Amino acid sequence: MSDGLVCDWCGKALLVDSEVRYVADVRVYAAYDVLEASPGEEAADHRAEIERLCREIERRDPEELMDEVARVFRLDLCPACHKAFLAEMRRGPGAGR
Repeated sequence: MSDGLVCDWCGKALLVDSEVRYVADVRVYAAYDVLEASPGEEAADHRAEIERLCREIERRDPEELMDEVARVFRLDLCPACHKAFLAEMRRGPGAGR
């Protein structure tokens, strides 16, 4: 009997035809590298730049801003979609699209 779970890819009820389901936890986030400051930059007054960035943020869509920082997805997958998901990940970016 299903506990209400459905596959996030195909919509099939999970735990009905198969006793196994799969969970894919995907984290996508901006990878920032250490910045090197030039001499004198540490002592500079950055208030104007911070104010400019704050104004820009206020004009932007919150969802778009979140996409630029970090997103976490949790997918419940049936066995067939789990297999397809892994195949897609192995193929790599842009493959077959």
